[in-house]
Amino acid sequence: MNPKLWHPSHLNVWQYLALVGLVMTAAAHALLLLTQRTVPGFGYLYLVWSTVFALGAIRNVTHEPGPDDHHHH
Repeated sequence: MNPKLWHPSHLNVWQYLALVGLVMTAAAHALLLLTQRTVPGFGYLYLVWSTVFALGAIRNVTHEPGPDDHHHH
């Protein structure tokens, strides 16, 4: 499996954003469950963050760094 898809040092900004979004959404979901509240459509956030991660992963795998690219590992 390509490390650009899962290894933290190889993730791009979109993948990091999506992972933080997923963690924060899960934490908010847990709080909603603990307080027995519901928010209509809340589950769509998981779909949004998963899509952002997938698009970031595609960009990460297909991107060829140029000479002025400052991506550090």
